[in-house]
Amino acid sequence: MLKYLLCLRYLLKVRLVVISVLAVALSCGLLVSISSVFSGFIEAVEKGASDAMGDAVIRPHPSLQISNFRDLTGRIENIENVQAASGLLNAQGLVLIGRGEVKKAQIWGIDIESQDEVTGIRDDFISSEGRFAEDSAALSIGLLTSPDPVTDKYDFDKAKSWTGKNALVLTGRQGSGEAADFRRSDLRVKIDAVSFSGINQFDSSSVYLPIETLSTELYPEKNKPLADTIQIRFAEGLSEKQQRNLLSRIQAVWSDFARNELGWPASWVGYSSISLSRDMQKRLVAEYQKQMDVLMAVFSIVSGGVVLLIFCIFYMIVMGRRKDIAILRSFGQSRGGVAGVYLLFGVFIAIAGIVLGIIFGWLFTENINTIENLISRLTGVKIWKSSVYMFSRIPNTLDIVSAMKISLYALAASLAGALLPAVIAAKTDPVKTLRYE
Repeated sequence: MLKYLLCLRYLLKVRLVVISVLAVALSCGLLVSISSVFSGFIEAVEKGASDAMGDAVIRPHPSLQISNFRDLTGRIENIENVQAASGLLNAQGLVLIGRGEVKKAQIWGIDIESQDEVTGIRDDFISSEGRFAEDSAALSIGLLTSPDPVTDKYDFDKAKSWTGKNALVLTGRQGSGEAADFRRSDLRVKIDAVSFSGINQFDSSSVYLPIETLSTELYPEKNKPLADTIQIRFAEGLSEKQQRNLLSRIQAVWSDFARNELGWPASWVGYSSISLSRDMQKRLVAEYQKQMDVLMAVFSIVSGGVVLLIFCIFYMIVMGRRKDIAILRSFGQSRGGVAGVYLLFGVFIAIAGIVLGIIFGWLFTENINTIENLISRLTGVKIWKSSVYMFSRIPNTLDIVSAMKISLYALAASLAGALLPAVIAAKTDPVKTLRYE
């Protein structure tokens, strides 16, 4: 009991303790913030691919298109745990908006109903007349307005004002003849909706057309619309193993459809790619994970100075409290008990610092977008740009798992810093100390 009372006395009276607690809190909070933002960014990359493309994607060779794709999506949807499937046709082109405003565009031919079931595209429409008919199009916000150079924010009101106005979409495809044989197609469309997903890749240059309209313009010789990609949404709550098993069943359905319905030879079917959307981002995510590990290692080494700081502070406490140590020893306290006082003291400091650090890390992470906006307004420099980091907002969710790991690291560091002073205190000779001090 005396041991705990002495620890409490040190905590209340030794001002250097405050420095130790703040050092642990600052290091812990810094590491928690970095880990949370980086982990959130990696998770956003994986989730962004799933939100934009579905859980799984079928892509034949770029020179091939899928006819009767609705028959294929129907068969896939009949598989247990498949929620929805949708066909997609894409092309490159230009879009003319207003007077002389020509911009490069990625053109997507979609079936709005099935696409909404797979990707929830209607949730991205910030303005819509609800038609999306043959002569309609949905344009991403980046085609209608440019982000502010300081805040990187789009003018939503200006973008919405384009709803109901006309635009000219220019696209085409290579003919079957010589290289110069290019079939150009001009589509005059009415802007039915404005899209904003928060993912720069899609917000900067996307034009969404009914798949029948785009297919007719690109392949007028075909009687039915074509697709070059099949997007698939799984049921919620499936593990990765269940998703991969489901992917094998979808592979079998696709192979059977391609051979028997499309009449493709086995070599053509073999050129097809069928994969989970998260696998499409695997290499990118792996590189981000490496960068996170390097950054965490660097800051961990820097934060390792806390060990030295705690050692110095504890050593000063031991040297200044030799009389207290001698009294403890004279009351029969063992050397191990004396060492335990300072180790327990280190644990108390670590716990206090960890709690403060996690609170600081949570507050900083939760409000990081507000802080970034404030810095941008004060300095005129935009730190987080969606054109660079893909997303319009910085991830701001606390990573609980990383916070727990960092807490254990902080506890171990505090004990390491207190270990040598504890040993020195345990070796104190009570007779000499009480005689001369």
